[in-house]
Amino acid sequence: MYKFCICISLIALLTNNGAIASDVELTIKDLIKRMDAKDAVIEILVEKIEHLEGEITKQQEVNAKQAKTNQDLTKKIQELYKELEDTVTEEQFDVTDERHEVKVSKTKNNDLEVKIRYSEGDNKRNDNASTNLKANRDKRHANTNAVAFFAKLTNHLTNLGVGQDVVFDDVTTNIGQAYNSHHGVFIAPTPGIYVFSATLLKAYQANTIDHFIWAKNGQVVCRLYSNTDPSGSTIVVELQQGDDISIQNVDSLNKLHGSGYSFISGFLLKETEPSPVVG
Repeated sequence: MYKFCICISLIALLTNNGAIASDVELTIKDLIKRMDAKDAVIEILVEKIEHLEGEITKQQEVNAKQAKTNQDLTKKIQELYKELEDTVTEEQFDVTDERHEVKVSKTKNNDLEVKIRYSEGDNKRNDNASTNLKANRDKRHANTNAVAFFAKLTNHLTNLGVGQDVVFDDVTTNIGQAYNSHHGVFIAPTPGIYVFSATLLKAYQANTIDHFIWAKNGQVVCRLYSNTDPSGSTIVVELQQGDDISIQNVDSLNKLHGSGYSFISGFLLKETEPSPVVG
């Protein structure tokens, strides 16, 4: 706009004074040239200003991001401080609990030591009691004679008669020589409590049951039987010296399996005082 005004003014001047027209034209051209140069400088300055404004805007954005980052870091640091304080507080509680547990453990150890001392005393008392019990047992059995036997049937027995003693002929043990393998009778060598056991197996396959008895001096103590499956029996009786025990057949023509499947045993459990003689 200002260029246009200058040109109008110069044109008006030239119109009034033609003598200096050529000089004025040159002056105008020079002015225009200078103005163009200034315009170019101005454009460059504007571009620089715009560039600087852009850089400022970018820097402001960076600053805003940095401020946000700083806020996040500050918040994170505060959270870490809070977590550290909580951890320290928990550690203090843990140390207190551990001290309490140590005190409780010491108390328990003291109680355990007391119990161990009491237990050692009990063990000593138990050892003394065991020693006394063994001494009493040894004393109780000091005068007891050893009596025991075991015998089995070698061959099958067939056609047994009623009231016949079963003779277990194969003797393995006969301490005290109280069992007679020829007659199948045990004769008590001393008064006492005796234990007798027997296992019987029926000879040959049959659907019948053979009956027998435990007999003391010929009298029934209890009954037993034999079948195709082994049957066992145990009795405990008190005998006087000279009393006899045997297994007797009940039914005629009974059969017993030999080959060691039928056997008898007995032993003296405890001696007793002889019964007083009446008369």
